[in-house]
Amino acid sequence: LLADRKELIQALRQVEISARYTNKLVEVSAEKNAGSFTLSTKGESFESQAEIECKYKGEDIRMGLNARYLLQSLYAIPSKNIKWTFKDSSSAMILKPEQCSQEHYYLLMPMILVK
Repeated sequence: LLADRKELIQALRQVEISARYTNKLVEVSAEKNAGSFTLSTKGESFESQAEIECKYKGEDIRMGLNARYLLQSLYAIPSKNIKWTFKDSSSAMILKPEQCSQEHYYLLMPMILVK
């Protein structure tokens, strides 16, 4: 998955406000060959969602991530576009600049999503 870093930070900051009440959990979902993916948070009395344009060619995915850790990683990566790589929703996700540098990459473990 490849997305614009600034757009992603802006969307994540918007959704993260609600995530403060759900253990910082943000759901990331994308559909196969979609031109966008969704960040969302749901609580008992609230819901927040943001859609971000991206390039994604993988299978349908739905994973939970800690919004705070994701934001910290995005702030630290000095690149216009961010590349996300992951195997499935229960495996670690790697964030790195579009122009891959072995010096800068971040590993995030997913959180369990309850249906």
